[in-house]
Amino acid sequence: MHDGADRPRRSFARAAAMIALLLVAALPALAQAPAPLAVRISDRGPFRDYAREVLKLALDRSGRPHAVETVRTEATLPRLMRLLESDPDAAITVHWAATEPDFEERLLAVRIPIDRGLVGYRVLLIRRDDAGRFADVRSLDDLKAFTLGQGFGWSHVDILRGAGLRVEEIPDFDGLFRMVAAGNLDAVPRGATDIGREIAERAASEPGLAVEPRLALVYDHAAIFFFVNRRNLALYQAIKDGLDRAYADGSFMMLFENHPDIRAGLALATQDRVLLKIPNPALTPATAALDARYFEDVVNRAAR
Repeated sequence: MHDGADRPRRSFARAAAMIALLLVAALPALAQAPAPLAVRISDRGPFRDYAREVLKLALDRSGRPHAVETVRTEATLPRLMRLLESDPDAAITVHWAATEPDFEERLLAVRIPIDRGLVGYRVLLIRRDDAGRFADVRSLDDLKAFTLGQGFGWSHVDILRGAGLRVEEIPDFDGLFRMVAAGNLDAVPRGATDIGREIAERAASEPGLAVEPRLALVYDHAAIFFFVNRRNLALYQAIKDGLDRAYADGSFMMLFENHPDIRAGLALATQDRVLLKIPNPALTPATAALDARYFEDVVNRAAR
């Protein structure tokens, strides 16, 4: 009688012992589980909304636990990059920017262009009433008669000046649009992916802005990379692995081809425009050697 009554207790004891053994066996794995990556990004930057989606896709595909926080900042790009360089656990832990040698030297570049080179395909933001002034521009020499605006510290400043073009740097991004509208700048070269949204956002305050209809400036192998602190190897590897996997499974191209900013940019880039090709002095050997598969065909053809 006692043996039958003890059987459930023995079974329960054995089950409890087994669970305890499993928990003990799991402790090393639990102790070694990586902490969530602290991913802090600025609320500013080119391709802002699209870049955030690409970063999220890469981190999700990496398989690493992560927490993404958007940090509001008024810092210019040079200050943002210095902040990123200062500490792997700084207020910003990753930023995206058009690459240049200084950035690639001071930071870790995830060398997969998230824009597929579209940052190097630029159209001109102008006053609508000034379109006729650009009608006879056929070459870079013709464009030298105009004053172009760029943000303070932008890598494109050196590219444009290196081509002999007249460039004025403006510290306030919105000031670029106000100065064009007021006639204090002739034009601002803007990314084909951004310009339509930027004009629409300012339709009430600056109703006379427009896309110049004939011209495009094309820089060789321009690209937007994610950058992290050189000591933040875990975040660098997660973003790189995630982008590699997103390319391999097709999810990167699905996001790229269906994002509204990219679709708008490709629509402009495939128009029949006069292409003014500009050498890219900001091109490092490593970036120049990137496989053409990372760049859109329209960019590869235009840069030849």
